[in-house]
Amino acid sequence: MKKDKAASNLICTAPKNSLLFFHNHPKNSCFSEKDLESFMISDAIKMMSVVCNNGRLYYLIKMDTFDKCEALMHYETIYSKIESGSVKEFLRTCSKVGLKFIYGGHVQNLTVFVKHFENRPCYQQGRLSFFTPIYCLH
Repeated sequence: MKKDKAASNLICTAPKNSLLFFHNHPKNSCFSEKDLESFMISDAIKMMSVVCNNGRLYYLIKMDTFDKCEALMHYETIYSKIESGSVKEFLRTCSKVGLKFIYGGHVQNLTVFVKHFENRPCYQQGRLSFFTPIYCLH
């Protein structure tokens, strides 16, 4: 995101919970520590998704009960106890801090998700991209 000035600007200026962030992990890994940090500290991002080259999909969603400070402290507590594997443990327990982690299967499911946006202005204006933020929830 740091290299893409337009994406960085959008994330900094977008209203709270107005962005969906899709990005790929070519080595087929789940969320990284940096992914979690970026997701939790950005008020604008409502959902982050990882699309892997092997077709796997992972989603992390902020629920109405999400508390940024509590989530960051929860991750720090886990990391201090088990540095290796802390992301996996955080995703397993993230519902405690108002996050929902979903393993969404494979790319076929993404087609259904995209259809949800077909009538939204962002899709009609050609701004729907699977690897960049989408500003179209409001």
